[in-house]
Amino acid sequence: MKSTILIVGRFQPLTRGHLRLISAAKKEFETGAYDSITTMIIAGKKTSKDKKRNPLTGEERKKFMSKQREFNGVNIVIAETINKGIKALQDSGIKIGVIVGGTATKDNPDENTAEAYQELIKKYFEYSPKKITVERDPDKKGTISISATMLRHAALNGDWEEFRDNVGYDQETAENVYHIIRKINGVSDE
Repeated sequence: MKSTILIVGRFQPLTRGHLRLISAAKKEFETGAYDSITTMIIAGKKTSKDKKRNPLTGEERKKFMSKQREFNGVNIVIAETINKGIKALQDSGIKIGVIVGGTATKDNPDENTAEAYQELIKKYFEYSPKKITVERDPDKKGTISISATMLRHAALNGDWEEFRDNVGYDQETAENVYHIIRKINGVSDE
């Protein structure tokens, strides 16, 4: 069975903080111990219905992410839930060797996504991948603390500079995503 380094998220939208997770995964990949890096976009049945919180479809997120140079050589998959996504990977002969995640946010001060996903895999799939936790201090300003929620709010408030400076896309894609978020939330750019 092949092994992958997995990053899981909603990416609503992709942030510079998410890019830090990709960077950590690529550094681990350089050890030569793993066959691939996989980013799993969780589309979800429940979350996909709340367009204000989840303005981008799974396919849009995949398309926008695949345009970014940081995703060169990274497999991008869409799954309804993490369990279904991991099962699909395993059914195709891929095991999770490493799970990469971040630490707390203001919304979830006790969160450690790498640890939570590691426990989920242990519980439902009966093995425990290595975990890499990328530190995130919610009280700091900049890349380390940015969240997708903050970026959606910046877009809604018309704060293009804040959005552009912290989103994980190139300029053209950032503009496109900014306008999608505003349009879905009924904000006119005129």
